[in-house]
Amino acid sequence: MRGRAALLLIFATCSIYTTEAQTLPVVQAVAKPGFLSSPIDFTEDVVPVELLEFLPGCSWYCGVSIDTVYASSTLESSGSNRYDAINAHDFDWRTAWVEGVEGDGIGESLTYVFDFTSEPNWKRGLTTLLIANGYKKNERVWQANGRVSSLRVYIDNHSVADVNLIDTAEIQTVSLTEIPLGGQRISVRFEITGVYPGTRYADTAISLLMFDGTGVH
Repeated sequence: MRGRAALLLIFATCSIYTTEAQTLPVVQAVAKPGFLSSPIDFTEDVVPVELLEFLPGCSWYCGVSIDTVYASSTLESSGSNRYDAINAHDFDWRTAWVEGVEGDGIGESLTYVFDFTSEPNWKRGLTTLLIANGYKKNERVWQANGRVSSLRVYIDNHSVADVNLIDTAEIQTVSLTEIPLGGQRISVRFEITGVYPGTRYADTAISLLMFDGTGVH
């Protein structure tokens, strides 16, 4: 790789569908503990990180799936390590999407496509981003690689918000004004607009960028 782990929730609010001429709302991450949980019973105060489970039990994903995930660029594989876009949506914070351009990845993006055109009467909405910033494989790797400091969010190529992330290996969430999904095909794109530099590599990584919302439970 080209040169830089758990439990915070980030809540904020923004408006949807501003025009390009308007100033976009800026969403600042705010921390709240208690996101991951262990898949087994435990009595110790400190749970080994390898026993922590992302989205334990039933979640929004019990009733929602992503049609497609793709990236503007991807770092070339290194041995058995792959850095594909789907790594940011695989429920595994130890893998990561890593952008693949020269420099720190400003302007690179992840796009998620939701397709509910076959279910016009099932109303669901996207309200929350769940983010594990950086490459959380281990602390050394997280420090060595770049992390995202800010993202711009687009809905069907219309910019709707700028999101500021915290430089932490913990889970972060950002709450958005609800984006309706039922009965339509919609793309949500996240463009890197700022980075926290890594100590060794110029690559910028996202281990998880997933979602929560309404209409499932």
